[in-house]
Amino acid sequence: MERHVYVQEWSGHRVRERHRRAEMPRAREGWIRSAPYLPEKVRTSFWARLFGAAPHRWRWRRPFDVEGRDVLRLGDDPVPGAVRVMGELRPLDPNAPPGPQALFEDFWCDAPRPWRVVRGVDALLAPDDGGPPLVVSCGLAPLIVAPPVVRRAESVLLGLAAPDLRLLPEGVQRAAEGALVTVRAGARAEVIGLQKPLAESARHFPLGGYREAAARPRRVIGDEDGVRLVIRVDSRV
Repeated sequence: MERHVYVQEWSGHRVRERHRRAEMPRAREGWIRSAPYLPEKVRTSFWARLFGAAPHRWRWRRPFDVEGRDVLRLGDDPVPGAVRVMGELRPLDPNAPPGPQALFEDFWCDAPRPWRVVRGVDALLAPDDGGPPLVVSCGLAPLIVAPPVVRRAESVLLGLAAPDLRLLPEGVQRAAEGALVTVRAGARAEVIGLQKPLAESARHFPLGGYREAAARPRRVIGDEDGVRLVIRVDSRV
């Protein structure tokens, strides 16, 4: 299944975001001037300055720490109208092969200047309270809170198609390291976003694999109304 791709880069004290959903013929672009995760200026080490480095550099305020905790407290003050739903994330296609396949992969890199790339697919959320399943969908880069692992940029970029590589900022250092968080099928997570009936969504979701009408999701939780989707993975599971 072709994945949606979202790219953010630090540019002139603001973040440029380019995003392309799989069904879109071309990418879209926008700018972010205020957000809790925007890069902060930090002082470089003495030894780095001794060898010619600038006295300061920019670094992402990542929404997670090394243990996968929500350090930006993204879920503490949701925007008006947003809902919080805890449940199990699954592939949207009920006939998908079993196993912990990656639903979202989010890579944060600080060098040479902060940039970020997210790959993902629309997913299904089965609520813990036994309520009807929800489609999880985003058109902007979601904010994911989960335990990170260190990866080189080159290993992440191998999964991008040629059109999506063109969304990346110029001069990306493929040897640079960054933090990768992954949301896999079967993960238990809290999803925060705006909920609406599928019939009111402007997006198309392939739901032909549902043979029983009762199992077919009828609502979507996402970001169509301008609220960035938040996924907080329960790292205790």
